[in-house]
Amino acid sequence: MHFLRWIGIGSLGLAISWQAAAASINQPQALHTTITVNTFVDDLTPNNGTCSLREAIQAANTNLAVDACPAGSASDTIQLAAGSYTLSLTGAESPQTGDLDLNGTIQLTGVTSATSIINANGIDRALEITGGNVSLRNLQVREGFLGGSVEESMVYGQGILHRAGSLTIDNSTLTTNGMSPNRNSLASDMSGGGIASLSGYLTITNSLIEKNYGPYVYMESGGIGAGLYIDESTVSITNSRFSQSTGGAGSAIYNDAGHLTLNNSTIDRHTGINDYAAALVTNSGQTVVNASIFSLNKPGAMWVGRGSATVKNSLFNGNGGNGSFYCSNGGAISSSGTLTVSNSRFINNWANNAGAIGVVTGTATIDHSEFSGNSTYRTTTGRAECLGDGGAMSTGNGGKVRLDSSTIAYNRADGFAAGIVHSNNPNPLIITNSTIVSNTNTLLTPDSGSIVENDGPGITALYSSTVQLSNTIVAGNRNSASNVARDCSGLFSSQGHVLIEHADAVCNLTQATGDLIGVQPLLGSFDFHGGATRSFSLDPASPAVDAGPSTCGATDQRYFPRPVDGDDDDQARCDIGAFEFGSAAIQYTFYIPMTIK
Repeated sequence: MHFLRWIGIGSLGLAISWQAAAASINQPQALHTTITVNTFVDDLTPNNGTCSLREAIQAANTNLAVDACPAGSASDTIQLAAGSYTLSLTGAESPQTGDLDLNGTIQLTGVTSATSIINANGIDRALEITGGNVSLRNLQVREGFLGGSVEESMVYGQGILHRAGSLTIDNSTLTTNGMSPNRNSLASDMSGGGIASLSGYLTITNSLIEKNYGPYVYMESGGIGAGLYIDESTVSITNSRFSQSTGGAGSAIYNDAGHLTLNNSTIDRHTGINDYAAALVTNSGQTVVNASIFSLNKPGAMWVGRGSATVKNSLFNGNGGNGSFYCSNGGAISSSGTLTVSNSRFINNWANNAGAIGVVTGTATIDHSEFSGNSTYRTTTGRAECLGDGGAMSTGNGGKVRLDSSTIAYNRADGFAAGIVHSNNPNPLIITNSTIVSNTNTLLTPDSGSIVENDGPGITALYSSTVQLSNTIVAGNRNSASNVARDCSGLFSSQGHVLIEHADAVCNLTQATGDLIGVQPLLGSFDFHGGATRSFSLDPASPAVDAGPSTCGATDQRYFPRPVDGDDDDQARCDIGAFEFGSAAIQYTFYIPMTIK
């Protein structure tokens, strides 16, 4: 009997439990809550009738009411009025003190990025995202600083630390994070002055990341990613600007091992504090740059390590700087990984060696691009004598380089080759369908002041390195100090249809079918001619018209179709060089920023 009664009571309890659960399930669930912050004070005092930013975030994280903040729900919007929300609660790491921790589907929204300000006040980083789906809109995040301790080898994220989950930053500004009066005597290295993204997904749109700092321990490798540090996350940046940040490698962005896409954005006026501190660094990750501008970054714009970088439809203008201990190499791009460049402009960049692009190792494929006004300067650094070689490009030490359908013009160098220097490289430099003209250098023999015998102001191949030319113009290159016209020096192999205006004995050329040696190309103007990059047009009487092969790729440098019949003999043949005379534009367009010329 007792056993039967126990069964009955148990069954009754189970039934009541299921009824309660069913009733709970049938209750309407809050799908979205808007939590309005009504004080600027960093407050967590219970029952004082206010809803502070810290209390609002805690209500959203826990789905419980906190003081005057309503309970959060499945999705929350935290609304900030115009004003400065300054953090002041210090103490051990917890949600109650220091930075603001977000985890859940939360949208933190201000009025504008100029007026709704989260000021970390130097007490800690500003925000830490530990998971969920977080959005920051119309906000300014500033003055985050977390110094670390001797037990920590690295501190991530001075303004924002994105540990996991999805983070979207839209119409927002991150500024003056990572700043400290003692930033050069820290206990720990730093990664990510503005933001550090360690995993998950980060999306940045219509935003400004500026004037952040990557603190570093002296003589160590820290201070990387002063604007943004990427570990293993996937990052998409669109219609945004990174500007005027200072740090070690990657003073704008350091992509350690992630996937970065940069589209229609600007990276400008960054300052690196060591010789390898380009504004955008790709260490072992993957980077794609499209329709973007890099300008006035020191000592360089991009550096590619073991990873890969693809650059399309972009502009590199005025980047560069002198090295301090070692020679700077590649004012626009220095690459030891896998580099692909197309439909881009490199103008007015400079370095001690390789004014625009320096390929150290790895592979580089460059096509449909313009190199003009780039320079190299001879100088002495703390540990090296910089010769000023390769006004536009240097391709030494094992890099595999192919240049196609491009123009290299009006570059200058103090040392060898104002156009391209190819040195100490067992791999041939391959140049096809290109125009290399009017580059000048000033290299002279120190004792006699005469021209250096193996110097070719256009292209120089040194130490048994070789250059393969195909359907290419090399003309009008000159040593301006000695007034000697010389287009090439070293070992050259023609693959056919090469026009070289000044090829003396030091240009050891193996000729092939269709070569034109000692001939003026009769070039037209250097302009856009309907394309996104500048090239030289051809005079109708140019010997290069219809003097190339029957096939030379589908388009010229402007992406105009080739070949066409330029001399009206009813036979369509390619013109020698990067420009196809008489070709009309294909009916589609490329976007490329043209604001700087």
